Amino acid sequence: MKNFKTMIWVGSWLLFAFNSIMPSSHFNPDLSKRDIRRMDYPDYFRIELSVFKMLGRLLLILPFIKPKYKKCVYVAFGIIVISAAIAHWSVDGLGREVAITLIILAVLLTPYFGCNKY
Repeated sequence: MKNFKTMIWVGSWLLFAFNSIMPSSHFNPDLSKRDIRRMDYPDYFRIELSVFKMLGRLLLILPFIKPKYKKCVYVAFGIIVISAAIAHWSVDGLGREVAITLIILAVLLTPYFGCNKY
């Protein structure tokens, strides 16, 4: 039981750290606008994505949030990561960006399945 809680917290903090870096890059107008245009997404999508990622990462690390709600956040992040992998694959082909998103998906799945244990 304690190992599962530790696994959930480690995974949650890894996702928190990753999602702390990525939204800041979405708010960087030059870099982010270039990447959003390259993917053919509208510009408002980067702001929307950043706001929801910030809300999600707060829900992950707050200790009083119940695990069933954290599971919903993991599912939402999973959808974001899978969508990012598909978008990078369709624009750039199989490359570094797809590999990075799949590694992030593997890190995301660990605490998600740990939430089922308690």
